[in-house]
Amino acid sequence: MRSSIIVHGGAWDIPSDGEVAHRQGTERAVEAGWAVLTAGGSAMDAIEAAIVVMEDDETWWHYNTPHMAYAYRTADMKAPFVGL
Repeated sequence: MRSSIIVHGGAWDIPSDGEVAHRQGTERAVEAGWAVLTAGGSAMDAIEAAIVVMEDDETWWHYNTPHMAYAYRTADMKAPFVGL
């Protein structure tokens, strides 16, 4: 089976001053997850590696935390990360 990985970096109107940083952070997360997969790691380990990179990314937290907090308060989002 051929492996693939997709990292979703946000579903909102990212301000133009944050686009490059978002793209770079998302690419780093993809690279981290892909490294796990190509080394023979499990899909769940790859997901975890990608999430850790996203969680450690200051840009991601700066722009996404207010949106996530709103979603949690309004019950629009049950879990921010799901691995299948």
